Amino acid sequence: SATSAGKLPPSISEGEALIAKLAGLRVLYVEDQELNQQIVQRMLSKVGIPEITIAEDGQSGLRRLEETTFDLILLDINLPDMDGFEFNRRRTALGLAPKVPVIVVTASNTPETRALARRHGIDGFVAKPVKIEPLLQQIAMVAPSAKSSHPKRAARNRGKPQP
Repeated sequence: SATSAGKLPPSISEGEALIAKLAGLRVLYVEDQELNQQIVQRMLSKVGIPEITIAEDGQSGLRRLEETTFDLILLDINLPDMDGFEFNRRRTALGLAPKVPVIVVTASNTPETRALARRHGIDGFVAKPVKIEPLLQQIAMVAPSAKSSHPKRAARNRGKPQP
């Protein structure tokens, strides 16, 4: 009936397009709290990102970037060995994944923290406790389409000049 059709959310096709864009993205999540790791892993698995790589501190996050190519970095600010801003500074200084977008995922949801994130070249911001809609909105705004970014991905992530 027209009444029930009118009640359908207008974003169904947008949601399908978003899932198509996100499917297969390779995500590094730098987060020391296991519960947060599990929550984000579950949320992303629902939109076609079946597996994410976890780094429990900044140093292991930098090592993962040296070893593997990623499309997106999710980054906690409060890490045991360095804060997320220091991680991002070191990542940039080392030329690791220079074009890969970074989204901060933090409980520190203050205007000051958001301003600091912008000053440190962070591409997106998600407050904890993480909710799926804001997380997916931020990812959709900054992440490349997984299918369209494959050919240049390795060179882009390693910071090597393009031929």
